[in-house]
Amino acid sequence: MKNSILGLEGVEVLSKKQMKNVGGGLGHLTNATCTGNTMQAGDTTVWECKYQYQRTFIGMDWGSPQDLAESNAYGPCPANKIC
Repeated sequence: MKNSILGLEGVEVLSKKQMKNVGGGLGHLTNATCTGNTMQAGDTTVWECKYQYQRTFIGMDWGSPQDLAESNAYGPCPANKIC
């Protein structure tokens, strides 16, 4: 099965280090907390939120949400979030 997957067009094998650099792809951002600041998102000014990262395992949350590094923790608030 592994060989048939690897034979598909565009499939690459990543090392463990490479997977860590892309976050492993297992989890989602959660707990958007409005900072009260605004930020630019393209040509639009939007509210800024601080996020946490929630790991998942087989589609279920695993462990507690974790704080992200300061450089990755901030982003535009979700569209339904009013600050």
